[in-house]
Amino acid sequence: MLKAISNPVGMRILGALKVNDPQTVGSISKQLDLPPPPGPISYHLQQLPMMRLVEKMHPTDVDKRESWWRAYQPATHIDEDTSETPEERFDEGDLFRRSAALPYEQAYERYLDNMEAVAEEWVEAGTSSDHILRLTASQTRQTGSDINNMIE
Repeated sequence: MLKAISNPVGMRILGALKVNDPQTVGSISKQLDLPPPPGPISYHLQQLPMMRLVEKMHPTDVDKRESWWRAYQPATHIDEDTSETPEERFDEGDLFRRSAALPYEQAYERYLDNMEAVAEEWVEAGTSSDHILRLTASQTRQTGSDINNMIE
């Protein structure tokens, strides 16, 4: 699974499906601003289901020639506790974090570039700061758990 999501295109596809679910190959290509043909997207959509990250849908009320996809789950969580050694835990977590960081950074930059088109109430609701949290490992674990519970 980590190999599949370590590819930037695969990670962007997964993110696109989590944000706007479900979608066709064409709509994913347009959302990611990738030029045709949608070959890379189709390739990744054949790989990602094997890791239970996305799944093909078969809606009855759409054009049968369109291929519809959705994210298998709303979030991807890497359970590093199942690794055999501390080195494997670090490697797996590091690969996931690095593969997630770039698409999120790019998405935030696109948001900033298009902020004038965002409704004013949303701009005002947002916040920007440079706070540094100085937490113990236990506090960090609890904060992460609290955030995950709030999201769920």
